[in-house]
Amino acid sequence: NNVENGKLNINLDLYFNSNFEVSNFIAKGKAKEVRAVLSKNLFLKDTSFDFFFDKSDIIIKNAETKISGMVLKDGNLFITRDKDITLKSEFSSEVNLNKENLKNYLMFFKDFNFDDNLKNIEGSFNHVLDVKFDKTLKVLDFNYSNKGNIKNLSYNLDLKKNSFLMEDIKKIELKNSDVNFKLYSDKEYSIEAKGKYKLNNELPQNFELANNLSKNTNTLDISLETNQALN
Repeated sequence: NNVENGKLNINLDLYFNSNFEVSNFIAKGKAKEVRAVLSKNLFLKDTSFDFFFDKSDIIIKNAETKISGMVLKDGNLFITRDKDITLKSEFSSEVNLNKENLKNYLMFFKDFNFDDNLKNIEGSFNHVLDVKFDKTLKVLDFNYSNKGNIKNLSYNLDLKKNSFLMEDIKKIELKNSDVNFKLYSDKEYSIEAKGKYKLNNELPQNFELANNLSKNTNTLDISLETNQALN
C-alpha cells in the first residue's frame, strides 16, 4: 500500500436484483489531504479529488497534488469500460525543477540521456491524454498533447569551435517560450516552439521552431536571430 495517510468521504449506493445479488452500485465522494509514495524520493502530498464510479465508469474531477518541484491541478480523469476501455485525462501543471529535484525523475526518462546537462526548467503547461485499451489492458491507441509556456530552461551544451562556429557554445537557455507538443501511438509527433533563446549568457534572441515526425518523413524548420560569429 503506497498511500500513507489521507481523509476519505464516501457515499455508497448498492442495487440488488430479485436474488438479493448486487446488480449495480454507485460510489461517490471526496478524498483530501492524501499523501502517497511514488518512489524512494517522490511523494504525492496535499492531494485531493472528487470521485464517482459505478460498474462502467470511473470519474475523478478537480484533482490537485504537489510533488517535488511540481504542482498538478485542475485534473479530470474519465475511464469508461465497454468493449474497449477508454481513458481521458486533462490537467495543468506548474513546473519548477532544478538540478537537485530533477534527479528524482530520471527513472521515468531512461531513454533520454540528460545526464547533468539539464540544469533547470520552469513553466506552466496544459496536458491532454487519450488512451484506448483492450480487455487485457494492451494499449490500442493513444494521443498526448502538451501546450504551455517555458519561463526558463537551461541546458549545458558541449559544441566546440569548428569550421562553422567561431567559438565554443557551452550553454543554451530558453526564456518565455511557447511550446506545443503532440505525441501519437504510432510514434509520430510534432513540436512547435516560439520565444527567446540565449547562448553562453549573451543577450536573448528570437527563435521559432517546428519539427514533425511521421512514418516516412522528419521535417525540421528553424528560424532564429543570432549574434554568434559564424564562418
